Amino acid sequence: MNALVRTGIGMAAVLASAPSDAAAGGGATLLLSATVAPFCQVGQASGEVQLSNGRAEFGPVSEICNTSYRVVASFQNLDQATIVTADGSAPLAQDGTVAFVRPSARKIVQNWTVRDAIKHDPAARVFVQVNVSPL
Repeated sequence: MNALVRTGIGMAAVLASAPSDAAAGGGATLLLSATVAPFCQVGQASGEVQLSNGRAEFGPVSEICNTSYRVVASFQNLDQATIVTADGSAPLAQDGTVAFVRPSARKIVQNWTVRDAIKHDPAARVFVQVNVSPL
């Protein structure tokens, strides 16, 4: 039995068990509340970042969350860089990560830019993994 039918049956049972104030000229009030679990998802087109003269664009990066959330990008083989999104920019931390806090629920797809990048090993490739978590 699907959830919509179960909900309809449950509401009918509640209404049927409520005392009838309508006959006395009053009205009945039903207060219904629900809690929705946080849901977040992030996707990226490629895990490899192709640098050219310390700069690259990667994406698209898609972010979907039904609450405020944090997006964290973890880079391998970068000692320094600035990551730019449509909402602003941030320097790469010592541990190779950069975090962006989104203060409200949203769905966005955008390209990210890496600039002023310096590789740890100039001969090795640069990789990134993007993760999201609700606040």
